[in-house]
Amino acid sequence: VRLQRFIEDLLKYSKISRSKVQKEIFDTCESFVNIIDLLAAPSNIVIVIASELPKICGEKLALEQVFQNLLSNAIKYNDKEQGIITISCEENEDTFSFSVADNGMGIDKKYFDKIFQVFQTLHSRDTYESTGIGLSIVKKVIERHKGNIKVESVVDEGSTFTVILPKIN
Repeated sequence: VRLQRFIEDLLKYSKISRSKVQKEIFDTCESFVNIIDLLAAPSNIVIVIASELPKICGEKLALEQVFQNLLSNAIKYNDKEQGIITISCEENEDTFSFSVADNGMGIDKKYFDKIFQVFQTLHSRDTYESTGIGLSIVKKVIERHKGNIKVESVVDEGSTFTVILPKIN
């Protein structure tokens, strides 16, 4: 199963730069609600959509994969008795900044660059099921949309991943 998932993730990663961009306008709130439903977080995890989420123009499936990966990681790496994940969006003149914040285990600052590299994980693959490709895919999709991703984190306090996407008319 692990090898199969690894191969599937590797194929997704390799297809990103080869496929043609198919942009469409879609409702990110609807996307997040569907993703939250799909992920079926454990009962100790509360997911809150803290601000109104916009409609944006982009590759819907690829961006939903980004949002799903960020939420999935926030669930998977939450070691708190009561996990809280907050989704929000800040609209600026030229960009939308989507944030997925959690109160999980956090990431040491020295690993901020490493987590976006292919095949990199911070934990043993026996501890947390991971192929080490997810955040690489996330970064590649966001860069394909001429956006950026940043992480802020404090060990034992949580992480915030922010996806900054340009507004496209």
